[in-house]
Amino acid sequence: MAKNYTWNSKAVIGAVGRVRAEAFRVTAMNIRKTAMRSMKKGTKAQYVSKPGEPPRRHSSALQKSILYALDERRMSAVIGPVKYKGQSKGASALEKGGTVTRTDRRKKKKVTIKIKPRPFMVPALQKEVKNMAKYLQYARKKFNK
Repeated sequence: MAKNYTWNSKAVIGAVGRVRAEAFRVTAMNIRKTAMRSMKKGTKAQYVSKPGEPPRRHSSALQKSILYALDERRMSAVIGPVKYKGQSKGASALEKGGTVTRTDRRKKKKVTIKIKPRPFMVPALQKEVKNMAKYLQYARKKFNK
């Protein structure tokens, strides 16, 4: 004889939503971490990164500017460097390539620099999206306790 099972759809949908939201949050957080960790410290031997590699860091300013924000209702996230201290195109030029105008401190005049792409956000996204199934399992375990 079959048992009578009832399905509380609101409870199930709520539980599934919490698991998805947690996996989404963890994915966004790890994309940020991966992008930050990809920027190695500049050394005397290699002070500037080669085009196609993540940028070398000379201070932690670019790393600290990488933030993320979630909209759990829409299941969307914004992850990347924010503008700070009058910086306009620096991070975007590093990611995609482009030109940046800055003031040369020694000559005290504006100089335009052409930067070849040194992506750090797209590779982080590609790496972490592959791990999303693992984050879903983590979230399921977290909520099944």
